Amino acid sequence: MRKTSFERLLCTGSLVLALLGLAAHPAAGQLNLGPEEIVQAGGANIVVPSYSVPSFVYWNDDGLKDLIIGEKTDSSHAKVRVYLNVGTSVSDPQFSGYTYAQYTAGGDVSCTPSGCLGCFPRVVYWNADARKDLLVGQAGGTVKLFLNTGTEASPTFDNGTLLQVGPPDEKTDINVGGRACPVAVDWNSDGRKDLVAGAIDGKIHIFINEGTDSLPVFWTETFAQEDGADLGVPSGRSSPHVQDLDDDGKKDLLAGNSVGQLLFYSNVGTDAAPTFSGCEYVEADGVVINIGGTSWTRSRPFVCDWTGDGLLDVLIGSADGKVRLYQGVPTVTPPALVSAASRKSHGVGEGDWDIDLPLDEAAVESRQDNAQRILLAFSEPVNIDCTNIVPSIGTCSGVIDLGSGVYEVGISGAPDETCLTITLAGVTDLDGTPLTGDNDVQVVLLCGDVNGDGVVDGDDEIEATNRIGQPLDQTNARYDVDRNGHIDVVDVALIRDMAGHSASCAGVPPELVAAASRRTHSAQGDFDITLALAVESSVSEPRTGGPQRIVLTFSESVNIGCANISLSGGASCTGVIDLGGGAYEVGISGVPDASCLALTLIGVTDLEGMPLTGDDDVHVRALTADTNDDANADLIDMAQVKSKNGQPLGPSTARFDLNLDGSIDLIDMALAKSRNGNATSCP
Repeated sequence: MRKTSFERLLCTGSLVLALLGLAAHPAAGQLNLGPEEIVQAGGANIVVPSYSVPSFVYWNDDGLKDLIIGEKTDSSHAKVRVYLNVGTSVSDPQFSGYTYAQYTAGGDVSCTPSGCLGCFPRVVYWNADARKDLLVGQAGGTVKLFLNTGTEASPTFDNGTLLQVGPPDEKTDINVGGRACPVAVDWNSDGRKDLVAGAIDGKIHIFINEGTDSLPVFWTETFAQEDGADLGVPSGRSSPHVQDLDDDGKKDLLAGNSVGQLLFYSNVGTDAAPTFSGCEYVEADGVVINIGGTSWTRSRPFVCDWTGDGLLDVLIGSADGKVRLYQGVPTVTPPALVSAASRKSHGVGEGDWDIDLPLDEAAVESRQDNAQRILLAFSEPVNIDCTNIVPSIGTCSGVIDLGSGVYEVGISGAPDETCLTITLAGVTDLDGTPLTGDNDVQVVLLCGDVNGDGVVDGDDEIEATNRIGQPLDQTNARYDVDRNGHIDVVDVALIRDMAGHSASCAGVPPELVAAASRRTHSAQGDFDITLALAVESSVSEPRTGGPQRIVLTFSESVNIGCANISLSGGASCTGVIDLGGGAYEVGISGVPDASCLALTLIGVTDLEGMPLTGDDDVHVRALTADTNDDANADLIDMAQVKSKNGQPLGPSTARFDLNLDGSIDLIDMALAKSRNGNATSCP
């Protein structure tokens, strides 16, 4: 199957774009997140008064990480909650009651809230005294450091000091303009912690440490760069987490924003000089994370390993005071066909010998016998039987599991001087993940062609003669043409008798050259919407009911039926009609609106058995009212339908007759309005 290339979005869009979710792209790297969970304590959801800012760190030094949450307690107070982990194992964090971080002199550590932020706390080791400290971003834009004057296991803090920036004799308090969200990280990889802060302006403010790691000093303020300009997180109120998230050895940027999304910026520079070029919206359980989707939601992320399983998990705080958890799930590695061979037995005492079959070209089976035994080796055990074997000639007589992902496929009725193509259909691993990569094997059946050039001639006779009497092994078993366990004059005679015979898998294979979604518009008849064969430019079917008849046009007539059609998302093939001239209409049912339909061709061959080459899948978005093909049903589409009101149907206007009644009218405009806000994309 042809796979999509990754589509990158430049994250410089407006608040409107972010709210509409026009850039729903999965994040790359190690972030493979499961569904949303709400973190609980004592069996109830944790809900701070408002604007939660979570982190998961060691607080009381008992070997279990604890939950630290900044909160806007009320309009005048902001505090730092501490939920100690009362579980019994790293893999199952449990929480009960909470306390607040304390001053050494007594009382709750606090700061002044404003608007959408109470306080933004991060545990740091600031001054190399082996005691955790608190770095706190304040709503007004300043950053305050609370040094631990207690112990590592029982931290309490001084009254705090505002961090400053500037030359030695011109220091001023750091102020990022509001809603400071700071993290301490070695941004330039010089072994000294620097200060990175998000802010109300959406920029990522950088303060490089010109002092030491234990006594940071900041002289200047700069900004993270995206394509040569200051990076600006869409919708503003950036909340950064800095970590290598795509396993390339370079720190990346994960950012929350005003409207409750997460944006992943991959570092395209170096670890010592990070730069960025566009971003990807992070998904959880296949859906773009979008908490609430309003202009006041906020998302403040923290990446951690919640259950100690080595996978990256994400905590997110937001305006509603809850703490959302998205646990990492293992990346599924699909099974793959890794090698193949033709196996035959060679008489009593000699046993079986194999001829390797490359996966990228046809090899010759020179030994006589119309019953073929093809070995298929996969990267892991798979679900496979004769229903998954589609031979171009002959029939599957059985599949034997040889263990360790290796299977012997029996093929009967495959005559000599032919090309046998075995196509795999619907093979999955034991968990149901479908096969990826190569899905067919070709072998030329030509008795006597021991040198594998597709013709039996004097060269084959000479090679076999030179090996008379040699013991069989992996390299010369092909010369025992009669399979009696010896390379002898009988084999040479067989080759001489076959002289002049030839066979090949070469030729012009069939290709899928066009595809279209066909619908009937009442008395006006059928009209098609052309579909792209490259998934990078998938097309929407905007007419109600989605794709129901897909017309596939091949370079020649082919063998095709519902058994050769694989459909995603539970859709079903209802039949295939031969329209002539290499065109076939595939009937489809069960495609819901706002979904992506992937139609994949399996085992399609021309009438001589040559397998399909090139494109073998078509993607189409079922998205009612998306007339402009941007993967969103929105005001632009409504305007387009309105502009076509009353125009006659034709190939260029049929897509605007959304209800298929044969005319473009007010009913179509109303239907477009009712679908406003729907969106989908093809992965």
